[in-house]
Amino acid sequence: MIFNDSNGSNFRISSTAINILLNFTLCLIVSYQAYVTVSFLNAINSKSLIFRGITLLIALCIVVYFFYTVYCSFSQPLVSTRSKISGPIKIADMDTFTLVGTFFLYYVIAHFFLINNIVVNQKLKKLDTEQRQNLSALFLKPLKSLVSVSLWIIITLFIISIAADIIRYSVLAK
Repeated sequence: MIFNDSNGSNFRISSTAINILLNFTLCLIVSYQAYVTVSFLNAINSKSLIFRGITLLIALCIVVYFFYTVYCSFSQPLVSTRSKISGPIKIADMDTFTLVGTFFLYYVIAHFFLINNIVVNQKLKKLDTEQRQNLSALFLKPLKSLVSVSLWIIITLFIISIAADIIRYSVLAK
């Protein structure tokens, strides 16, 4: 991306750095949620090995994806320019690896926003009142606040993006 300063000179921001930072943040958030979920399952002595395995597999795959992103970023560095795209945008040629990665990304999103919270909430309902309150404060509240903060950040960035596009293409285009 290129940002102009008041003198009219261009500052190029590497898409590589932005991509690595975004994926590192995703890696930290999903790994933290997996840690809290697995810690909860350990605290209640749950025998659900399948859910624990899926949760750890998702965190492991996100970490692997982060390192894959780092590798791809340095093997093919990309700096955005102001060149305009001529003609229509071509259809993305998605190979099998990309299709599986896309499906997995959707699954990670569903797992992050829904599944972990639902499973922890359902397991809490099976416990007695005192244990439920203690474990809820330790595990369910951090999971819910993580999802809540993530949603607010996504909504805020979406609104900022829309406002920036409106300003860029209407006010500054004159």
